[in-house]
Amino acid sequence: MMSIVYAPLLLLSHTAAGGPHLEAADVCTTLTAISPREETPSEMREVPFVYGGVVLAPGDEVEVTAVRGCRRTLEEGWVYVVEGTYRLESRDRAVLLVSATATEAPSPETRSPKNPAYVRIQRGSGTFSLPLHLFRGGKPHVTMYTVSGEPFSGRYFGSGTSVLPRITWPYSQ
Repeated sequence: MMSIVYAPLLLLSHTAAGGPHLEAADVCTTLTAISPREETPSEMREVPFVYGGVVLAPGDEVEVTAVRGCRRTLEEGWVYVVEGTYRLESRDRAVLLVSATATEAPSPETRSPKNPAYVRIQRGSGTFSLPLHLFRGGKPHVTMYTVSGEPFSGRYFGSGTSVLPRITWPYSQ
């Protein structure tokens, strides 16, 4: 059985055999048609990244295995595909979200009410492939939230100044 998972601009599918996966074959072509830019390649590229701050509840894990995009680096104003694995043991259900923590208040021109992308997950392990919208920059992360919206496990990643080196606010346990 396949169901559509919320992700603005890009189509996600979720199959019983695996986790949510982004149909990313023509993301760069689609984005170029929506907002033409110079030097936009026609296919996704591997984007190098490093890990930053991490907080994990006992038994939980979140790993980013690949970041792909139309640019060679994480840049404001672009959309990327974040692929990875997760293990949820601390709770029965959660929401796995890919987003970027804003470093400054968004202006009306850069605000995106339909950002971020997420999928509901259940206890166990799986894979994901979700879009990351860097409309206003920020610090990229993959985070698990309770069904009521409290973060409890997460990992920041990025490159250069986009990496949040450590998490300084409390996560619920």
